[in-house]
Amino acid sequence: MSTPIILHAVIHCCFKRGWSSVDRLRTFLDDLRQAGPRTPADLRRFLMQVRGGNQPLAAALLKAMPARGTETCGPCTLWFRLADGVQGRTWLASGVEQEDLRGGSSTSIDPIVVVKQLHPDLVDTPEGLMRFERERQVLDAVRHPHVVQSLGHGVDQAGEPYLIMAYVDGGDLHTLLERTRRMPVSEALLMAAQAARGLRAIHAHGVVHRDIKPKNLLVTRRGRIKIADFGATRDEHQGPSRHSIVAGPILNPWYVPPEQADPNTPLDGRSDVYALGAVLYHAMTGVPPYEARSTVDLIRAHAVAPLPDARRHLPDLHAAVLRLLEASLQKQVAQRPDAATMERLTDEALGAYGINAAAALAEDTISQAIVLPEGGPVRPASTRVAITPRPEPTGHAGDWLVLRGGDRLVHLLARSEVVLGRLPAPPCDITVRLPDHPERAAREGRIGRQHLRLSCGPTAAQVTDLASQNGTLCDGTPLAANGPRALGPGARLTLGTVVDLQVASIPRREAPAPKDLLPAIGAVCGLEAALPLDGLVITRPVDRPDVSYALVLRRLVIGGPGADVAVPGARERIEVARYGQRWLHRRPSGPWEPLEAGQDLHLGPGLVLRTEPGTHDAF
Repeated sequence: MSTPIILHAVIHCCFKRGWSSVDRLRTFLDDLRQAGPRTPADLRRFLMQVRGGNQPLAAALLKAMPARGTETCGPCTLWFRLADGVQGRTWLASGVEQEDLRGGSSTSIDPIVVVKQLHPDLVDTPEGLMRFERERQVLDAVRHPHVVQSLGHGVDQAGEPYLIMAYVDGGDLHTLLERTRRMPVSEALLMAAQAARGLRAIHAHGVVHRDIKPKNLLVTRRGRIKIADFGATRDEHQGPSRHSIVAGPILNPWYVPPEQADPNTPLDGRSDVYALGAVLYHAMTGVPPYEARSTVDLIRAHAVAPLPDARRHLPDLHAAVLRLLEASLQKQVAQRPDAATMERLTDEALGAYGINAAAALAEDTISQAIVLPEGGPVRPASTRVAITPRPEPTGHAGDWLVLRGGDRLVHLLARSEVVLGRLPAPPCDITVRLPDHPERAAREGRIGRQHLRLSCGPTAAQVTDLASQNGTLCDGTPLAANGPRALGPGARLTLGTVVDLQVASIPRREAPAPKDLLPAIGAVCGLEAALPLDGLVITRPVDRPDVSYALVLRRLVIGGPGADVAVPGARERIEVARYGQRWLHRRPSGPWEPLEAGQDLHLGPGLVLRTEPGTHDAF
């Protein structure tokens, strides 16, 4: 085994796991290249000898390596564990030239591959073996650009089956949505269009995937979607299965079609269409179509609850997208399109936005290549694509910080939209409470549990009354229920005639980005986000002048005279921002520094605000 292959394996593992900063990875790779390990035993010895700042990275890599004596699986060398699933374990591995395990001809396995081993507890169970064999058969049969590629299979030295699959040089939609909350509509439609093409190829073989969800939609560095994980597949119109949504942990209730909850109901490809429609809804709006407190309630919602209108989150959504969502999320299978029709509907929706359906996902949506040592990007031989290790975390990662000092309270929320109401829990983002008063309970009762939504629109801030019982006034004019209205630079909102809010829109101002951090992929908020405003500042000058709520869309100045968020008694100013999904702060014109929970911000003599993670208790 050559040292370059080991270097590629380390880079891929660090990228997948998000380990180490770019600079630290550079020095680590330099040391690894000089040591020149050629076998797993060599690499293990090198990792055990690492000291100093790279020791945590070395320890993490060492922990991810296979146990001594188990470093090979068929023709492959196992390097690092990628994931442990219900059915088995996946490894980052390297392949060698070998006989084609599907036939008899000679072929060359890519230098970097993924090996999936059946879980030891399932090796001796007929059902476990059957599922694993079924996954192999499907992968061998389906050959399509939007489906993961099988490279071979076999039985290892211990008599346990394994699969060899092409390595997908990127992440998955689940990780993307965790970081960005939602995707631009055009990008989400491209994702769905590519996935629909993959489903059409799968269904052509009479197979139902049964587990379409963000984690099983892989995203390559070239902006292509690949469907993965075929361990739950069934033949179309197959009879009862004992793996219902409630009993089987492999399926995901957030995206499950109504008929799939009943193990006695035969399925066809339109079940996967429903799941993909639910994923598309989530990717565009930032939330799944249905939410509930229990799995049973969630399943019931899929079966009987009306489809939520995506325009609650995206008021300007094109009618073609609404038709696509409505068609794919029909409760009755007979009223739902097949994958080919969904592909056509998705292409039509893309056309409404002027997007070519054959386009790849935008580079900004996936990631940006990082130049590593020797003056150029590392390009693994198997993918010929630059690998971007994620930076070491710096700054608080949560999207809600509270600044507290004496009777002063500032809520910082890195969110492009928030719901205000009296509900002291999600989905309410800001809980509106009144000061002590003999009639406080009755007055608060005039505020809706989820009263209104504030959001950053394409060109300006918007407010939407969420059909509250006692209504909302905007600058003295009643708002129509569920009808978004653009806000001016300074707007006054009255909730239920009892609470006055002043909402200031802070225009976008350019600011230098940190030089030692990577931007977040498709950031919804942050200096890297394409938003028309820097923030929204909400104050209550009548009854709570000591409290401010700020949506930090990009950056805001907090403190004394001239600040976006005024703090009574402050003489100095501090700028706060989001970048790379982390909080930062700086003094005027100074360098950006991490902003952590538990940190003190000095705004003048005797005035200190301490940061803490935001919770509803802070209201």
